[in-house]
Amino acid sequence: MKRLRAANVVAMLTATTAPVPEHAALYVESLAIRNFRGIEAFDVEFEQGLTLLVGRNNVGKSRVLSALHLALGGRAADVDDFTVGSQFDPEIDVVLAPKPAVTLSDVEEFDTEVARLMSGNAQSTNESPFRERFAWRTHVRRSVEGMGARSDFKILTFDVTSEAWVERAGATDLARSSRSLVASDLVNTGRDLMEELGRRGSGARRVLSDLDVEDATREDLESRLAELSGAIVSGSRTLDSVADSLRALNRAVGGIGTPGINPIPVTLEELSRSLSIELDSGHGQLPIRLHGAGARSLASLQMQGVLYDRLLGADGGNLRPHPVTLVEEPEAHLHPQAASELPHLLQSIRGQVIASTHSSQVVTASEPRAIRLLREQGGGLRAIDLGPAASDDPKVPSSLSCLKFRV
Repeated sequence: MKRLRAANVVAMLTATTAPVPEHAALYVESLAIRNFRGIEAFDVEFEQGLTLLVGRNNVGKSRVLSALHLALGGRAADVDDFTVGSQFDPEIDVVLAPKPAVTLSDVEEFDTEVARLMSGNAQSTNESPFRERFAWRTHVRRSVEGMGARSDFKILTFDVTSEAWVERAGATDLARSSRSLVASDLVNTGRDLMEELGRRGSGARRVLSDLDVEDATREDLESRLAELSGAIVSGSRTLDSVADSLRALNRAVGGIGTPGINPIPVTLEELSRSLSIELDSGHGQLPIRLHGAGARSLASLQMQGVLYDRLLGADGGNLRPHPVTLVEEPEAHLHPQAASELPHLLQSIRGQVIASTHSSQVVTASEPRAIRLLREQGGGLRAIDLGPAASDDPKVPSSLSCLKFRV
């Protein structure tokens, strides 16, 4: 009988597969919120890679992430999205941009496949050189019975005169194909890889649900698993006795079915359900359930990259959606030294990452252009961009003064 070695199994399961389609060449450039969960008005621009939302407790960082998650189709509308006591329904505007130009003189336009999925609804701004954008507005409305909430999505038009995105009368609904250009996932402070491995539908379980093994390899592996399972039973006096007892019961009573004992799964799907992730912190391998919350949360965050590379949009044709990872306080449960390494981990996740944080270590270790300082102002909420100043004076910080703040 062939010996089933873990190294052999891993080598087979990680064999090179056919290349998958590329992610859409775009990013979420800006977000505008009105009358959402107590936020009267708010506008913010995002970086192509990592953007950090910082500010005091309850200023609105988590609500901004929730609004963007809703607008990108990551979750359904909820009655909590309404502002208590307000007569106005929530509105959330999202603007997509092509990948930034290399130089200021280069044009910015969507590639052919992206433009096709936008159904000709991409708009050019009044900037020079040419700048192309695509925007839609998410309306949150109460359901007919008044007990729930629903959302609808309308494509926006850029008004050259007012230099603003507006919703024209009879605006076109956002098509499913256009929605598929972006996909978002919210990773909250309760993330835990151990919990995700045991929860159906979680990112970790989705990754492991399809091991992507070729048929010939599958047949060989499952045959060897069955042989190993039988060898364990025959080599264990306890299991062998249990099997004999069940066979005797079937002979005496009948109808219960021919018994069998499998101490290990004999199909790859069952094997993936019993998979154990182990970490070695210098004292030998330990199952992840025995590690602290910090290690489990970091491992969960690291799984995002695997989810995007292996699954996100892999069955959707020639173009996969641009991934947007929304992370709430990634430093939770972490030692300060580990928190200082977080920006590197966040930047390594494919696509765009927008995270809220209270960690001075995370802020200090990040590029200033990635930081958005959220402050209340005159009853509204404002984002201050700490990136390079538009002025030559180094004492003058950059801000989103070009946006229309309602305060």
